[in-house]
Formats: sequence, structure tokens, C-alpha cells
Amino acid sequence: MIDSKRSRDQTLNFTNGFAGFYGGFVFVLIALYYPTKFIAVIRDRLSLRSKGETAGGTQAVHR
Repeated sequence: MIDSKRSRDQTLNFTNGFAGFYGGFVFVLIALYYPTKFIAVIRDRLSLRSKGETAGGTQAVHR
């Protein structure tokens, strides 16, 4: 009983790590394929962070 739970936790850790790595890989691919959109998103994030606006305000702007 205890051993099966331990192995299941190890499997979850492995899948989470793999998903994080794969997500980062896809993120890099998107950055390479759509550089202008990627740069615009980062510029938005930086400008919003420097202005200190709330997430709700940004969502209202995008709608």
C-alpha cells in the first residue's frame, strides 16, 4: 500500500517535470515562430508592471 503510493508520487513528479520542460520548449518555439507577437507580449507585461496596473484593468483594456 505504502510502496504503491510512493511510486505513484514519483510518477507524478516525473510527468510534472516533463510537462514543464515540454511547455518551455513550446514556449521557445512560439517565440521563434512569432517574434513580433512575442516581443509585443513581453513589452506589454513590462510596461504594465512598471505602471503597476492591476490584472483586472488590463483585462478590461483587452476586451
